[in-house]
Amino acid sequence: MSGLYTRWTEGRPDVAKYAYVVRSKTDVRTGPGPDAEPTGRVLEADQRIEVSERRTLEDAQTFLKLADAAGGWADAAAAEEVALPKPVAYEPITTFAFDWDDRKGRVTVYLTLPGVHELPEGSVQADFGERSLDLRVHGGVNQRLLVPELYDVIVPARCRCRVKKDKVVL
Repeated sequence: MSGLYTRWTEGRPDVAKYAYVVRSKTDVRTGPGPDAEPTGRVLEADQRIEVSERRTLEDAQTFLKLADAAGGWADAAAAEEVALPKPVAYEPITTFAFDWDDRKGRVTVYLTLPGVHELPEGSVQADFGERSLDLRVHGGVNQRLLVPELYDVIVPARCRCRVKKDKVVL
């Protein structure tokens, strides 16, 4: 890792510093250690994860802090380290509209992105955390809408991302 990348990632728990591939199904926990509560999230075998921190406990057991919107900790014994991909440069998405429905307690975000419906499947990725949103569009120009702190708590399992003609709806 270059010195510049190391300085940029210092103190930023959301930035991946390591990459792993999960070798056996494992639970994600609220903290490092076997006594931490399970979050209900499960990492499946052959799933690639990005990690912001590795912590070895007194009993030599190592845990990995996940660097995604949902966060959590996983047992390092269930994963194998792989090369970290080069960071991708993104153009920030600064223009969008939203609709707030008080009756249903729902917010809908509309992003106009010409040609987004013509991109290959998997080019639009959305990660939802309890208080965060990260939308990445990989195409001719990589674009990103990152909201690290939402106004209120959301339920990630109920959130979805739909690609329509020339727009993305969250």
